Amino acid sequence: MKPKILVIVGPTASGKSNLAVLLAKKFGGEVVSADSRQVYRGLNIGSGKVTTKEMAGVTHHLLSIASPKRVYSVAQYQVTATRVIADILKRGKRPIICGGTGQYVQSIVDGLSLPLTSLKNKIEIRLLKRLKQGMIAEVKKLRADGLSWKRLESFGLEYRYLARFLQNKITRTKMIAQLSTEITHYAKRQMTWFKKDRRIIWVTRPAEAEKLVKKFLD
Repeated sequence: MKPKILVIVGPTASGKSNLAVLLAKKFGGEVVSADSRQVYRGLNIGSGKVTTKEMAGVTHHLLSIASPKRVYSVAQYQVTATRVIADILKRGKRPIICGGTGQYVQSIVDGLSLPLTSLKNKIEIRLLKRLKQGMIAEVKKLRADGLSWKRLESFGLEYRYLARFLQNKITRTKMIAQLSTEITHYAKRQMTWFKKDRRIIWVTRPAEAEKLVKKFLD
């Protein structure tokens, strides 16, 4: 049997947090926030984050767990929330998911399969790595060598958003967030294209590829 989990959703200012606390007290529950802004530290008043007083002694999870300087993806939320919910159940408590971010809620309730889970994380890690390796300096050099901003943006993805950042059109934080999203969308388009080709055999581990190549060559 699947564990029974309470889920409270609704538009902003509809009283979700108060209801979650009330039900938690009544049924021995702990609240698991499902809000894409409340996961960030420092985004308190503007995001309507529940205060310690409003919690009324009820344990709340997944509030202020991420730096606002970095994007916290649905995939990351799914992994963390799943672990938290499992722990709540293990202790004999009732998980109460509360929030207005549909994707967050759906990732738990429907157990969304997020193949872009490991891929999106890899994209973000690679992007930050490239920035450390000097990607901004590379674009500055291309600009100094005579390439116009328009030409740089025409290369798309990294070059488009770095060009916008260097023109002060967007902040560094927004540049990273938008670029990460665009690369993920690009990856989805690639997968849509490749999935049309039935000759392709998809693997997740190098060992699988080695086995298939050996069989093919034999």
